[in-house]
Amino acid sequence: MMQGFSPDEKRDAMSFLRKQTPGEHAAITYRCSKCMRDPHTAMKGMDMSKVTEKMKLEHMLSGMNKGDQKILTDMMAKATPTQKSYLERMMMNCCMYGMKHAKQ
Repeated sequence: MMQGFSPDEKRDAMSFLRKQTPGEHAAITYRCSKCMRDPHTAMKGMDMSKVTEKMKLEHMLSGMNKGDQKILTDMMAKATPTQKSYLERMMMNCCMYGMKHAKQ
């Protein structure tokens, strides 16, 4: 999940993640594990420079129940810009792992 993070970024991200509520932890773990199992066939060949914030949010919330969607939305809303960037990068790493390793 933290591929490409510097040692300082890993430390900061882990500090942030340790402060999560059990619900937040469960929601982010579920989202990342879901992405790691999905081959993301719709994203293959897509120009990633054209991915908007709205598209990222829709992807992040897809396949989750309303309660988990609210938890992730609230978590992103209360995160600092740095923490938000860490969460987005961790989720993107999970998506990229899924694109490369998930069964088609």
